[in-house]
Amino acid sequence: MKRGNNKQKKRNNRQNVVSLSKASSESLHRDAIMPFSIMREISYVDSTTARNNPGGSYLITGIRINDPYDPDPAILSGSISGFKELMQFYNNYRVVSNTVDVTIANQESFPIIWGLVFSQTNILGSIATAAQALNVLENGYTTGARTISSKGGLDRDTQVCKIPLKDLVGNAQLYSGDVNYTGTVSSSPATSLWCFLVVVSGTGAVLANGYVFNSKYTYNTKFFNRVLLNA
Repeated sequence: MKRGNNKQKKRNNRQNVVSLSKASSESLHRDAIMPFSIMREISYVDSTTARNNPGGSYLITGIRINDPYDPDPAILSGSISGFKELMQFYNNYRVVSNTVDVTIANQESFPIIWGLVFSQTNILGSIATAAQALNVLENGYTTGARTISSKGGLDRDTQVCKIPLKDLVGNAQLYSGDVNYTGTVSSSPATSLWCFLVVVSGTGAVLANGYVFNSKYTYNTKFFNRVLLNA
């Protein structure tokens, strides 16, 4: 009889543990206004749609692809639409991947060469010649160099690239664990990752008319470290 009682007690204990586990799990998560982390896609569209360089034969512009707080430091963009609203609930963010969609139309009477390059190094201000600008397109994470005909011909081109940022860093654990790749509601990540648009004259002439383009950067972002909700 004692053995039978012991077995019954064990069954009852297991059932109680399961019931308590379910109750605890439900009570912890049922009434959460926002989850403890969330993935969202937010997009930045470059507001500068025409660029030229009357004094030179090349032009390089850059966007920070891991920084929805301030994507374009040249204009102090002031964060992407929806970013601040989401950050009311979270202390930190980390961009997981970025999809870059760029269409460019040549405004010159001669061909131009262009491409996108992704880098951990900020090359803005460090390129001194058209040859150096083309050399940048020899790096691993680039679309390579492409030629667009003069205005009136096949004068436009489109590139769409999705970049997992852990691959750009080269170490998934480092990227997911290093706080230098995270930002806050009022700060950029300490370490920036970049997308550069490189345009070079096909003849060596200056880019007096330049090009017209539209660009969209979609930040697949993890928001985490939820704030304490307190009225």
